[in-house]
Amino acid sequence: TQLMFAQHVANLSPAWGRSQGTGHPGNTFFNRGGGPITFDPLNRLDRQMNAHLFLFGPTGSGKSATLNNLLNQVTAIYRPRLFIVEAGNSFGLFSDFAKRLGLTVNRVKLAPGSGISLAPFADARRLIETPSDVQTL
Repeated sequence: TQLMFAQHVANLSPAWGRSQGTGHPGNTFFNRGGGPITFDPLNRLDRQMNAHLFLFGPTGSGKSATLNNLLNQVTAIYRPRLFIVEAGNSFGLFSDFAKRLGLTVNRVKLAPGSGISLAPFADARRLIETPSDVQTL
C-alpha cells in the first residue's frame, strides 16, 4: 500500500474542478465555479461511467439530503420502481412526497410485534422438488 494526501483524492473528484459532467440531464449539481454538472446514471451512455456512488461525510453533512435530492430527480424523469431499505427514517419525507404526487408507496416497518416477517427460505423446497426450474441470478 502507498499513502496519499487527501488533496490527491480531492483532485480525482470532478465536482472539485470545472467539470460539467456528461451533458445528459438526470442529476444536476454545481461545480466549484457555480457551473452545472449533469449526468444520468440511468442513461445507457452514462451508466458505465457512473455505475456506483460513494457518498461519505460526517454526521449532519447532508448525505441523506443529497440522496433524497437524487431520488427526487430520478423519480421526476423515469418513475423507477424503488426499494429503499434503511435503518432510520431519512427517506420518510421522500415517501410522503411521492405519495402526495400519486405514486404508489408501500412503507413497511420491521419491528418486534409488527406482524411483518421475512422468510428467506420460503422457496427453498423448490431446490429439491424441481431443481431444473430454479434459475440463478
